[in-house]
Amino acid sequence: MKNILSYAAICLVSCVSFAQVKLNVRVPQEYQENDFYIFRKVGTGEELVGKANGKSSILQFSLPSKPGIYVLSSPTSKVEQHFLNVGLPIDAQVIDKSKIVFTDSANLEFSRQMAAKVKLVRVLPLLEEIKPVYQQTDSFYEALIKEISTIKSQNSEPITNEFSQKFFSIYDKFLLGREGSVTSTEYLNLFKSAGAELEYSGLMQPLLLEYLKSGNEESTGDKADVLLKSVGITSGRGQNILSGLLEIFSSNHLDSLYVKYLKEAGSLTCEITPSLKEKMNQYAATEIGAQFPDYNFVNNKKGKEKSIYAIPANKKIVFFWSSQCSHCKKQLPDMVKAYNGLKQKDIEIIGISLDTNPKDLDEVASTLPWRNDSEYLGWRSESVKKYGITGTPSFFILDKNNKIISKPDSFSQALEFLK
Repeated sequence: MKNILSYAAICLVSCVSFAQVKLNVRVPQEYQENDFYIFRKVGTGEELVGKANGKSSILQFSLPSKPGIYVLSSPTSKVEQHFLNVGLPIDAQVIDKSKIVFTDSANLEFSRQMAAKVKLVRVLPLLEEIKPVYQQTDSFYEALIKEISTIKSQNSEPITNEFSQKFFSIYDKFLLGREGSVTSTEYLNLFKSAGAELEYSGLMQPLLLEYLKSGNEESTGDKADVLLKSVGITSGRGQNILSGLLEIFSSNHLDSLYVKYLKEAGSLTCEITPSLKEKMNQYAATEIGAQFPDYNFVNNKKGKEKSIYAIPANKKIVFFWSSQCSHCKKQLPDMVKAYNGLKQKDIEIIGISLDTNPKDLDEVASTLPWRNDSEYLGWRSESVKKYGITGTPSFFILDKNNKIISKPDSFSQALEFLK
């Protein structure tokens, strides 16, 4: 009898551990050759949990049963939508060239609530501002008052799902400020005690930014120290927060703070979380003097080489860009003008694009004389994670052994370095 009970307990644990949620997505015919991806929000980032090609009218995904915010995205189709996973079957449909609609009850409620928040933040202030312009006897005034009342009532509707309740409670208080100003202490308590509604919601990074701006005028570094001490830097939550802080410091060019907290990460003797390990690897692989990690071409537009290492050159300029980036496109004429002169000196330019649509890239890349490649995943490209790209354009100059010898901010700086 004891053996039977033990076996039943093992089966129950296994079923819970490996339970998955089914997501069905109806796809119109024009999208049935495009890839669709599912990302799960984790800490201050996200992880890929599913991929399918729209070769049939219905895409089927098996998702983790853990509740949280996920993203359904087809970069090539330029459609993307956040959605809620509460452990129950999920249904969605791509209905036009820019919209995905989820039709299960949990996501219908979540979508209504999010739409109500958007109106509360963007529409209500405008309506309140123009209200004094009209007389109470005006027909438009009556419609105005009715719309104001509707927006307020929609934001007072009860929420039935537990995850959504906690999610919108955080959203309202800390990001919308509906309960007045929030103190640094309240932020610290939230980061320390909140559960899945913070860890798997995509809210952590915007909350970190708000925390660094909140309360008194402590320096950014002091606030980061207080936060990491409060949550425990060796904990999973602490390491995810540290990863998010590194992202903020890097993208805002707070170099001294970035280096300081990278050193703190490097001194940890505990098991390192994937997100923090990724940040540490980025720095180690892309600092000046490091061996630039090889990049394997996915859709090389010119040349037959399969990787950056396979291109023979005395020096290489690796250029991260996008055809949709105005700052990048401004530099292209000077790059084209200088290309033949660089090539005579055995210096190659290699473009790695963060485009999502092949047509967008081809329209520009076809006019450029150097090799260009793209994964067509935009900011979710593996190259973004691998090389720690936080903005475009980004440049690396490599020597003949593919070691990084400079990281200029612009092409003109690259030319100056190569004189």
